[in-house]
Amino acid sequence: MTVPNAGGWKERAHAFLLAVWRFLPLPARRLAIRILYPRYPIGAVAVVRDAHGRVLLVRQTYHREGVRWAAPGGWLSRGETPRQAAVREAWEETGLRVTAGRVLAIDGGPYGEVSIAFECEIVHDTGFRPSQETDQIAYFALSDLPRMTVDTRRLLENALDAQTRWLRADTVAANHHE
Repeated sequence: MTVPNAGGWKERAHAFLLAVWRFLPLPARRLAIRILYPRYPIGAVAVVRDAHGRVLLVRQTYHREGVRWAAPGGWLSRGETPRQAAVREAWEETGLRVTAGRVLAIDGGPYGEVSIAFECEIVHDTGFRPSQETDQIAYFALSDLPRMTVDTRRLLENALDAQTRWLRADTVAANHHE
C-alpha cells in the first residue's frame, strides 16, 4: 500500500496560507514570505555611456585579487527600489547625478545575488571624490575594457549588447517614420 506524500512543513504551510492569505494583515503576510521563501541580495548597476559610446567604470579597491573595474553599482538598501539604488550608487561612487531608465540586463553572481543593470543618463556632475571603495573613474571603449570579475564582465557585456540592439532598432524605427 502506498501512502500519499504529505509534503514537508513548507508545503503544508504554503497550502494553509493560500486558504487564509486574504484575511491576514500585511505584517503577517510579510513574515510568512520571509519564512517560506529564500531571500537573495539584489544588486543595482548604473550603465552610463558618453557621446563616443564609451562606458563609465569605477575602479574598486577592495577585491582580494587586487583592484578591479566595474560599472557603478551596489546592494539595495532597505525600502529602496533597484532603480533608486542604481541612482544612489552612481552618485556615491562617481559624483554623478543620473536618471535610471530601462533595464538592460539581469544576471547573478558569486554571492547568489540577482543583479540588475539599468541604462542611465547623467543629469548633473558634481565631480568625482575618491573613497575607500573606489579610487578612480574612467570611460572605456567596449573593445578595451579593463580587468574585472567574470560575473561583472558578463553582466556588463549583456547590458551593452542589449543597449546596442535597442539603439539600432530605435534608429530603424525613426528612419521608417520619415
